[in-house]
Amino acid sequence: LLPPISTLDRSSAASDVYKRQMRIGEFEFTDSNQVLSITNKETNNEALVKHIRSTTSKPSVVLAVDPKTKLQQLEKVVHFAPLLRLKVISGNLPIGTIYTITAQGIENGLRGAKDGFTYFGCKKRKCKSSIRHRKGEIINDVIIKNPDKEISQRHRGKHFQIQYVLDSNCYKIRDLGIGFGAYAKLENPLILQDNHLLSMGESFFIVNLLPDTDIEKRISKAELPKKDDLHTKLRIKVFAGPANGELFYFSPCKQTIKLGRQNSCEIQIEDTLLSKYQAHIVFSDEKGWILIDGFNGKPSTNGTWLYLNNDYTLYHNMTFKANQTLFQVLLQQHQQPCLLYTSD
Repeated sequence: LLPPISTLDRSSAASDVYKRQMRIGEFEFTDSNQVLSITNKETNNEALVKHIRSTTSKPSVVLAVDPKTKLQQLEKVVHFAPLLRLKVISGNLPIGTIYTITAQGIENGLRGAKDGFTYFGCKKRKCKSSIRHRKGEIINDVIIKNPDKEISQRHRGKHFQIQYVLDSNCYKIRDLGIGFGAYAKLENPLILQDNHLLSMGESFFIVNLLPDTDIEKRISKAELPKKDDLHTKLRIKVFAGPANGELFYFSPCKQTIKLGRQNSCEIQIEDTLLSKYQAHIVFSDEKGWILIDGFNGKPSTNGTWLYLNNDYTLYHNMTFKANQTLFQVLLQQHQQPCLLYTSD
């Protein structure tokens, strides 16, 4: 049996704040070339996001398997692979709706395919056919309608996907560059990587890991850097919100870097949707820079969100948002072992 979901139940007042945070804290992806801007903001971020997607977006892991063979493999493991359920918490779909996804894809998907992929978007079809009386190709399995017809038309296409991965026996989610973007709520420490895009309150934060300039000078002199010198500096740039355009630099140290509204925060932003201590960053010699939501064991009110530019493994009870809709992930593992297939 699946566990109760009371942990995500919210009062109506809290839900309103949550929805407000979702509306404000979202990029708008405007076309298939991944050009986007922040809605209702003066900041133009097209060049920024083009850079993020071009430098960090990696292709999904696709094994070199004949399509027919893959379909046969998926059919064999469907009764042994984990069962994925997505529960709608709030947004543009009926609250409480549950979507069931197996290794072959979503049950009763609009595409009718059993290829291991489930696609989400605001339109069923790619476009209207140029041939009279013929409809366009069905590209999405689940439709998350946007009440704004203009935005809905502009966002026609696949917004994000969920894929069952045979070799690792798991489900992965990935944003596809159209719509308002897919974001995962951070519930565990995150090892920061270059060009990570984070959403908190009204603001977006771009993470950059910079080399120490002293290293470059010493390398140019053919001197080997010391082990401690290999640590990278951290730069965080803020886009949108009250601190739009501000830059923060940090060198590796034992100090905890706090982000929030409180005056004592190293990254202090007057944003009513941020908690006093929204998140904090620590440095580890083994892992580098690590971001943790909240502070002193107390999580933030509206969450810290990671943009899903690359494949992200879904886990039980995690929360993600896309198309102004919140989902809770429910994973049920089968006790019988799953037969894993590779390209060999």
